[in-house]
Amino acid sequence: MMISAPAISPLWIISAIALLVLGVVVLWIGIRGRRIDDHPVCRRCGFDLFGLPQTSQLCSECGTDVKRHRAVRIGHRQKRKGLISAAVVLILIGSMGTGLTGWMMGKGIDINQYKPVWWLLSDAKGSDVLTRDRAMAELSSRLAAKKLSVENVALIAKESLRRQGDLKAPWQAWWGEFLEKAQAAGLLSKNDWQRYAAQSLTLELRVRQKVRRGDPIPVNITIVPRRIGSSGAFRVRTVGEGINLAGIDLTYGRGATEGPVAGSSIGWDVILPPDKWQMLQNGPQDVIAGVRVIIKDLATGTALVDKTDQLSAKWELLAADAPTVKLVKDESLQKSIEAALSVEKIHAGFFSAGHLDLDVKAAAPPAILGMDVYLRIGEKEWKVGSVCFQARQHSQYSIGTRLPPDFAGNRADVILRSSAEAAMKSVDVTDIWDGQVVVKDVPVQWPRR
Repeated sequence: MMISAPAISPLWIISAIALLVLGVVVLWIGIRGRRIDDHPVCRRCGFDLFGLPQTSQLCSECGTDVKRHRAVRIGHRQKRKGLISAAVVLILIGSMGTGLTGWMMGKGIDINQYKPVWWLLSDAKGSDVLTRDRAMAELSSRLAAKKLSVENVALIAKESLRRQGDLKAPWQAWWGEFLEKAQAAGLLSKNDWQRYAAQSLTLELRVRQKVRRGDPIPVNITIVPRRIGSSGAFRVRTVGEGINLAGIDLTYGRGATEGPVAGSSIGWDVILPPDKWQMLQNGPQDVIAGVRVIIKDLATGTALVDKTDQLSAKWELLAADAPTVKLVKDESLQKSIEAALSVEKIHAGFFSAGHLDLDVKAAAPPAILGMDVYLRIGEKEWKVGSVCFQARQHSQYSIGTRLPPDFAGNRADVILRSSAEAAMKSVDVTDIWDGQVVVKDVPVQWPRR
């Protein structure tokens, strides 16, 4: 979090001025006092005119013409000493506040460095962005300088974890980063660190919403990061423990993946044999997947969370000839889609003997893409995989396949052709751009001989 040169919070300035103004108002009310009777009184000298003869036009004390407009007021008034005393206190506090504010602004002094932790925490929870950010910066500075006690850290951790667990509460990454830095400094309790890990992610089961009878059924379990810092404190291992599809237990769903809490996923294309398809009727269906999640401390390798969840989702089975993907022809997008897609290099047997690898990158294409990927040298083509990309998002798709036995050369064209079959392998792509993109003369890297 970057904070510019120290300054006084606008809320502090407004509060000081408000106290000063309030004090002046209360002082005026106190001096004016309250009415204690209904006698006519000379407004000029305060002489009681009660009993003044009707024929008399002059005040007996000062000689003022009492018949003039507003020459007489009704009632004696008694000053309110309590309000006057309170007003003096308010004016003193307001004057000192505005004076101190002006002095500190002139000297460039940041008041946050003098605030107690409970005050800074209150500012950090507030809605004023400048006040909040400065309070967070001061708390981070004190943590780095080892000026926070274990009790102070526990107080801030309590609020951080509350916000992390309450999805309706506002969240800034600073709350997570503070916990991670406090843990690194040895100031965070074991229970708080484990709770932070347990609340750091959710699992989401996704299945293609409409699947034709006989087609593969894409099923995906995605790790969704939820309210964490930006330092990558955890590593997650996800182990699939089986899939039940419309009441049918399958051998699918038993793979594993491991990576940071940053949107990792594990997925399967469920292919049912004919006898299993016969057990299903067209219409709404359920899928249930068991998954074991192990969250490890990246710094120590210690398992902080080890739990098993049952996830569920719904999908619909359609007739074998029902359309599930729409190809949209729009030639005006051709150049922008060509500019968005790139392949830097093809690895042929470089990482593993007999294996071919390449990465297809998409830099925010203007349309959703579902494409089969081919390599071409001369007139010869080889299909190597398929990709799907969402519109206006930066992403990368890695393709790995067996190296074709007749593939040879130091350069090859990469051809990407729109394909309904490629889209049907995804869980969420239904409308795709219809066209072809050729990335020419991509270098082929072979192992050194």
